Amino acid sequence: MVTNNNIPIVMYHYINDYPKENSLGFLAYSADDFRQQLPFFCDHNYTILSLNELIQRAVDFKIGNERIAVLTFDDGFLDNYLVAAKIMREFDIEGTIFVNPGHADEGESRSLADIPKAWGYLNFNEMRQLEKLDLFDIQSHTMTHEMIFSSNRVIDLYDPSKFDQYYWLIWMLFPETLKQWHGDVRRFKEHVPTGYPIFEYDRALSRRKFVPSETFVKKSCHLFYEHGDDALAKLQDVKAKGNFESEEEYLARVRCQLVESKHVLEAELNKEIFGLCFPGGSYNEHVLQIAEEAGYRLFMLSSRHQAGDNIRALNNFHSNSFVGLKRISFTQEYPQFLHRKKTVYWNAKLKLGTFMKDPTSTRIMSMVRTTRNVMQRL
Repeated sequence: MVTNNNIPIVMYHYINDYPKENSLGFLAYSADDFRQQLPFFCDHNYTILSLNELIQRAVDFKIGNERIAVLTFDDGFLDNYLVAAKIMREFDIEGTIFVNPGHADEGESRSLADIPKAWGYLNFNEMRQLEKLDLFDIQSHTMTHEMIFSSNRVIDLYDPSKFDQYYWLIWMLFPETLKQWHGDVRRFKEHVPTGYPIFEYDRALSRRKFVPSETFVKKSCHLFYEHGDDALAKLQDVKAKGNFESEEEYLARVRCQLVESKHVLEAELNKEIFGLCFPGGSYNEHVLQIAEEAGYRLFMLSSRHQAGDNIRALNNFHSNSFVGLKRISFTQEYPQFLHRKKTVYWNAKLKLGTFMKDPTSTRIMSMVRTTRNVMQRL
């Protein structure tokens, strides 16, 4: 039986020094910030394991009261290989990357000389190398990382200046670009027709998607050409905008995202894929059932579903249950003017303390968040 207090599973995305070069840069930590956070775990006697190592210890009843933490990285970005891996090697630790194999190809392993700012997705050779070097364990983030239109209500009209807000439209409309998402991704901003209707949207697995008709899209683009942003109001009264996929089509799409991801990664990496992270933490009972039927053993809980703790979940792992594990994000909760090396370290300390239900850390973090919110309103 696992008996220690809890096992923090930390969520990162990108370790990149050029956040302004990519639409997703707001999720990036700099290499220096990442290097400043890792000593926290050493200072507090944490053993850092990959998910694969953690589960193996749980299966073998070899966790005990040791302090354990797991570092996970969502999305499978190239900087995990070009930047984070070097730092992980410095500290002699291993992490887990949740990848979308639909974004990967069979190209050669790359270097910073090839892609100096490290923006891109891992390819399969790079994944295999990370596993061979025992730096990262690869698990599933579903097949792709798309958004869907979730209703027939138009909320905006696209123009290239809005690319950073709606970059995912490229993936939705031009899926062949998934494997080309490296370097300067803003080169794709002209791909989407100006005036393309943007409906209410959500994560791909969240619900049935709405598919606009070609006729409505043409009408939207034409009205935008004639009336600019005023075209949005004129489109609201149009009745026939498109159709929703059926429940059967939705479930088939979910099944493809989950089953195909597992099959592709297992074939490419020659290993069992047991772990799953849903993009944006989006899932429902149907999605979880399909994931369990596909053979996944554990998944990362959404931030809105954080009941229980990881110790209890690992205890249930022995009964072949499909278990959810809680994670904590090391997002920057402090005002930007406080950004210093020691601030990065203390942000990690307070985040972990809050996760472990330390009352002092919880109070301080609450005060920090309040200060940040006040500063944002000024």
